[in-house]
Amino acid sequence: SRGLGDVYKRQGYVWRAIRKRPDWMDSTRNKYLRQDCARVIIRQLLAGKIIANFDEATFSSTTSKKYSWAPKGHKTTRNYARDVGNVHLFLCALSDGTMYYRFQTGNNNQSTFMAFVLELMARLEADDPRCRDRLVLQLDNMGGHKTPASLRLLESMGMPTIFLGPGMFMAAGVEWVIGAVKM
Repeated sequence: SRGLGDVYKRQGYVWRAIRKRPDWMDSTRNKYLRQDCARVIIRQLLAGKIIANFDEATFSSTTSKKYSWAPKGHKTTRNYARDVGNVHLFLCALSDGTMYYRFQTGNNNQSTFMAFVLELMARLEADDPRCRDRLVLQLDNMGGHKTPASLRLLESMGMPTIFLGPGMFMAAGVEWVIGAVKM
């Protein structure tokens, strides 16, 4: 069977490569940080903990990609007439396979992240009042996750928090889900 790329090629389109990841992502320091983070995650899972992996994604009616399919000799353009703003997905994937999410319009920042965490914890505690004893929070290094207010909130919850190492998105189950949604 032929893939979508073959269909585009038959129509005279060409594919432009996206830049490779920066060299600093594979520095010795960053490789060590990724390995150390993986060690912590494995230790928590072996201790019977459930990893609660948080992330967010923004969807726009117009693309922000630098490259796309286009007929040979033509430029790609954005259709601003269809721009209805951004929709944000907040997602938490638990290592037991359970997922929680919320879609919203407006901003995606420290306040909306903290609101999602509080909303999720209330929901989890309604099902299991002792859930905090088993959960470990796993976050990437987005600025909104590491503000003083966010760090105080996470600390007040009394649960261990793991921040992923640089370029460690492949170890985060929630990234795989968001990647599939964006496709």
